[in-house]
Amino acid sequence: MENVAGKRKNKARRIVVILLAVVVAGGLGLGGWVLVSAQRAIDTATQGQGGSVIDVVVPQPIKTDTTATPGSGGALNDAERLNVLVAGNAADDPGHGGAELTDAIIVASVNLKTSKVALISVPRDLWVQYAGSSMKINAVYVAGGTGRSGLDALGQVVERVTGLHIDQHLLVGFGAVRDVVDTIGGIDVTISSPDPRGIRDGGVRLANGPQHLDGVTALALARARNDPFPGAVSYGLPQSDYSRQQSQRMILAAIVQRVKSTPTLANPITVVTLFNQVSSQVTTDLTVSQIRGLYDIATRSAEPTSATIRGESGHYLITDYLSASGADAQVPVAGVYDYSQIRAYVAHVVAA
Repeated sequence: MENVAGKRKNKARRIVVILLAVVVAGGLGLGGWVLVSAQRAIDTATQGQGGSVIDVVVPQPIKTDTTATPGSGGALNDAERLNVLVAGNAADDPGHGGAELTDAIIVASVNLKTSKVALISVPRDLWVQYAGSSMKINAVYVAGGTGRSGLDALGQVVERVTGLHIDQHLLVGFGAVRDVVDTIGGIDVTISSPDPRGIRDGGVRLANGPQHLDGVTALALARARNDPFPGAVSYGLPQSDYSRQQSQRMILAAIVQRVKSTPTLANPITVVTLFNQVSSQVTTDLTVSQIRGLYDIATRSAEPTSATIRGESGHYLITDYLSASGADAQVPVAGVYDYSQIRAYVAHVVAA
């Protein structure tokens, strides 16, 4: 009897050992799959220059380009601040004219010491100069050759306009916004339109107050600017493109809030899904280590400051302009290509 009982115990131990071995092997296999998939996605988004996915686990301190010197634009170079140009276009969403134009331009200015973040919009119709030619700022990315060179070109012009030294660049397709929002389970925003009915524009209709948005609705809101459409009346976005810019900053802030407050996003399968979905829709010179560092800052940061270089109501810094070619554009109140007032305002915003 004792031998039988002993044999049963040994058999039970062997079963437990085998099960543990399967679990461990499965975990290692999943871990390897996660690492390979994530590295492939990172290499795609960064053209192989983003570093190792391992840096997500052991990140290096974020460093800015302290060797840079202010150029002709008078850019402020601050070793305690990282300025990331975030641009968006519709190149990944077929069926749109001028899809390569960057109709969303935001500078995310991060204070590395205090973890304060400021999101500052630059209107797409701002009239600027690049390579000896005049154009709307949303065309600079294309004029610069698209890709990394286009982002560098846009960064140089944004730097001249805002007075902030652009350290890194990030181009996001509008389709990626939809995919990211859906992958993270939607985002929560508060609609506060001056119209009591809320917002109605094309594919989006939202009442004032708290709203949970899926990817399709978030993308529609990021594009909405009171455009007329057949059979209905648009309302709720009285400042057109400036209202759209405000929505874009709100959506970006909501994505960050969702990521940092949702434990399930630590699931490696979710992370890999997110990487794989957006890697072909993203171009950046951020490294893995910098992305991890920015994530850590986001988890500590409060609600970001939200502003536009237009300035504040009653003291606008930008006015309408008709170019010599007949293009409707916008220029600084101080004068065409005179960004002195805008730079002073931006410096005030990021210092607050």
